[in-house]
Amino acid sequence: MDKVIATLHSVEERAQHIMDATANEKLSLKEYIEAKKRAYEKKVNDATDLKLSELSAALQQQFDNEFNEKKSETEKFLNALSDDFEQNHTRMAQEIFRQVIEV
Repeated sequence: MDKVIATLHSVEERAQHIMDATANEKLSLKEYIEAKKRAYEKKVNDATDLKLSELSAALQQQFDNEFNEKKSETEKFLNALSDDFEQNHTRMAQEIFRQVIEV
């Protein structure tokens, strides 16, 4: 009977050892997976940040180009209006005066 009890006790100890080893391995795998997950998330976040930075720079460059183009067009238009006024202000004033006195 003592031999049976000793055998059962030995089997229980081995089973407990196996359960402990399994729990330790599970914990190790969980830590490994978490480390891999953090590394992957960092890689994805870094790649995303880089792409966003590139897109932001490209959009800023496009905005600057379009802004400068519109600014140049506006300056040309204002210069043309100013030139037209300088050349024709006397005629314009006479036309306005003529319209006022006709009324």
